[in-house]
Amino acid sequence: MIKSRCSSLLRRASLLFAAAAIGLCACASTDDAPLDPSQRVQARSLLGEPLRAPPIAAADRPALEQRLLEARAARELDPQGELASVWLGRRLSALNRFDEALDEFSRGLELHPESYKLLRFRGHRFITLRKFERAENDLAEAALLVRGQPDEDEPNSNPDAAKSYPSTIQHQIHYHLALARYLRGDFARAACAWSDCLHSAGDSPDALCGATNWYCATLLRLGREQDARALLEPIRADLPVREAGGYLRLCLLYKGELAPEELIPADETSAVNVATLAYGLGNYWLAKGDKVKAREAFVRAASSPAWMAFGRIAAEVELARR
Repeated sequence: MIKSRCSSLLRRASLLFAAAAIGLCACASTDDAPLDPSQRVQARSLLGEPLRAPPIAAADRPALEQRLLEARAARELDPQGELASVWLGRRLSALNRFDEALDEFSRGLELHPESYKLLRFRGHRFITLRKFERAENDLAEAALLVRGQPDEDEPNSNPDAAKSYPSTIQHQIHYHLALARYLRGDFARAACAWSDCLHSAGDSPDALCGATNWYCATLLRLGREQDARALLEPIRADLPVREAGGYLRLCLLYKGELAPEELIPADETSAVNVATLAYGLGNYWLAKGDKVKAREAFVRAASSPAWMAFGRIAAEVELARR
């Protein structure tokens, strides 16, 4: 009887051990599985919020995923290629997988350490992920490397030609360098970079409005109101912008041709545009000396789900300072 009872206990122990082992394997398998990119925390906001990939519109996702597959295939065919890394990083960025994009640009820079194109895009993603000093370092190096080089168009990743506008690599380098300095609070050096950015805008109304808006905001921070007014002279309400409608509205606000209460349209549905406009409105009120209204606008911009928007990032900077 004792022997039978011992055998029974051993069998039960073996079954329990096996069940536990299966459970441990299942847990290990789950833990080792790659995390859904939409759930992975890519960074934290300057106010401490964990930042996960903003959702992609269901109608847009298939085409974006297909372009990512094509970019991966192109890099497999040309693993040492500079442009293969540029485009794979850009396709990851289009799917809001910014941390992976940054990793790809870094991989490319290990092979091409003097690539001003890879530095330009990695600098942009350092801004997205709230690493402003590293962004400035990349973009300042890119500006040095591109100096004296013939400028060239930067292909737009937006397949909708009606919503994209032509820009150049030098314009984009100066734009993001100036922005990195602005976000660090280095307004004097940001103004120099915005001047370079404006001079490289060419005949693009979008580039003109984007550079003018940020340059004007920078000059107001420096107390150079007369220079800011002079800067706004070329801005007209009928400029044929494609993407920079928000920046045009902000320029008209600074110019006095649009009232603050008219700035953000009631039917505006773009989270990026709301963040852009709300931040600019806060900057406007700050220049007017109304800190209460400025803070209200910054809070609105910082609550945008489009955490990659420059307006939201700049609003976080303001709120973190105060």
